[in-house]
Amino acid sequence: MTPSTDLLHFRQDPANPRDVNTQMIAPKTLSSSFAVVATLTAALSAARADEALFDHNGSLMAIDYQRGASPYQTVKSSLSAFVRPGLVAFSGEITPRGKTRGTAFTFRRGCDAAAYTVSGGYDPGLPGFVLTGAAPLREKGGGRVTG
Repeated sequence: MTPSTDLLHFRQDPANPRDVNTQMIAPKTLSSSFAVVATLTAALSAARADEALFDHNGSLMAIDYQRGASPYQTVKSSLSAFVRPGLVAFSGEITPRGKTRGTAFTFRRGCDAAAYTVSGGYDPGLPGFVLTGAAPLREKGGGRVTG
């Protein structure tokens, strides 16, 4: 079994192009590869200057640029049985309009988080960030990582 490629797009809100720190992410899974298309949009929130709040498929997330972490703030109801507020979905280096690299995590009910390396950077054509990496594969019906 070959690990799938994880592709993350973070797009800036065209209505508010100056605001790189407030983002919205909406993922979609494509065939055998794990693909996430993320759209950054402005959200009204009281975030610190080094922190960005965004929506990740219905869950409120934060990017803390100084700590290099993206924990869940509020978890959508369909994930609440196995994802808790404060759980980190990405850890590493991420800077507005810069290069990004670190570790992303996938989650499955009843299983430990599975980590994988991602890297990328800002793409002005989106505009936003693109991260890629080999997402782990899990056994059917279980949580063990098989590749």
